[in-house]
Amino acid sequence: MIKAPVSIRARLTLWHAIIMALVLAAFALGTFGYVRESLFDQIDARLDDNLALISNIAFTDPSELAEIERHTRVLAFRVLEGDWPHYSSDGWVAAQLDAAGLPPDKGRWIYTSKRGGIYHLKEKAFTLDNRQYRITTAEQSEQIHRGLDRLALTFMGGFPVMLLLSLFGGYFLAGRMLTPLQHITQRARSISADNLTERLTVSNPRDELGQLSTVLNEAFARLDDTFDRLKRFTQDAAHELRTPLAVLRSVGEVGLQKPRDAAAYREVIGSMLEEVDRLGRLVDGLLTLARADSGHFSLFRRPEDLQTLGHEVVECLRVLAEVKNQNLTYSADKSFIVDIDRDTMRLALMNLIANAIRFTPEGGAVSIALRDSGTSIAIEIQDNGPGIALEHQARIFERFYRVDPSRSHQTGGTGLGLAITRWAVEANNGHIELQSAPEQGCLFRIVLPEIKQGLRQ
Repeated sequence: MIKAPVSIRARLTLWHAIIMALVLAAFALGTFGYVRESLFDQIDARLDDNLALISNIAFTDPSELAEIERHTRVLAFRVLEGDWPHYSSDGWVAAQLDAAGLPPDKGRWIYTSKRGGIYHLKEKAFTLDNRQYRITTAEQSEQIHRGLDRLALTFMGGFPVMLLLSLFGGYFLAGRMLTPLQHITQRARSISADNLTERLTVSNPRDELGQLSTVLNEAFARLDDTFDRLKRFTQDAAHELRTPLAVLRSVGEVGLQKPRDAAAYREVIGSMLEEVDRLGRLVDGLLTLARADSGHFSLFRRPEDLQTLGHEVVECLRVLAEVKNQNLTYSADKSFIVDIDRDTMRLALMNLIANAIRFTPEGGAVSIALRDSGTSIAIEIQDNGPGIALEHQARIFERFYRVDPSRSHQTGGTGLGLAITRWAVEANNGHIELQSAPEQGCLFRIVLPEIKQGLRQ
């Protein structure tokens, strides 16, 4: 059986009532116990005074015991010599206190007579002329016990009233406390993908509800940014995919307009294959980023020699530099062993070095160097190309962002290389930096974390 959920207001009210019930019960019991002990202590003090008075007279002049009842407030007492009554006051006899028996082993001696009278008794033993005497005195305490009974009834009758008032008060206070939360809920419910720019009102950022509103606003901001980037990514991807498809269509239509010889058809097919190749690289880049965003890209970190990996990538791309008569150099004075995923780091180096070759003019120079700063390793790719203006450097690693879109299309770029590079570097616990200025070339620096001792050669 599934229980219906209880609202927070009801739970707060219930907890408030439980706590108030415990507090009221503790207060009532504590107060009653304090009052009772205080009154009983007063009775005990008077009984002690009576015993002192009686024992003093019994020591000095036992014949004066009869005068105690007439001239003092001690009305009920008895003096036993051994087990035989030596003297019993009229008050003792009238109250029939001989039936009170012997005092208890511990605790107060309280006796309720057959007539309903309530008495507190105390006893004291002493020796006089080699004779054992016991003095017992009593004081009537009916008024005190009746007062305590009335106090107990008052607490018992007031407890449910106070508990009921606490329920109403707790329900009211819970409602007042949860009203801002209801406003937050209604406001948050009204925010959707169409109006993610709207935010919750934060009246007091220091209290819990203000902190909740702040956290929700931060979540809405992240969602807004994610939706915006997703929208721009979708639009850019559609645009990038449409361009090669349009070229393929136009080249195919031109090739079918009239009969051509074999050489002309080969030229048409070659142009179409170039666009298919560009389209394939674009789709591969999109798939790589999609897998990275979804977290399904498997990384296998293990000790790798960056010197060897860098040399391998440079030699693979050297043919591109030779076509443009560029001077491609690589320097690494020693081996650097670090924990990386070889495939993703190779992809990052391939993208950066290929970009440097692509945008460096003919006869230019591209240099790759590995440097050890003592706490980290830097892989620097320097070119003497056109450089990147400062206003573009903050967005250069965004997907499909191009400093010069027309030039990128001419060079065959997809606009995803640097975005993939940044992801690959960060996936290996590193970061990438850019230093550039117009007409002064670019310096891309990959910084990897500190080398572990024992893995370093």
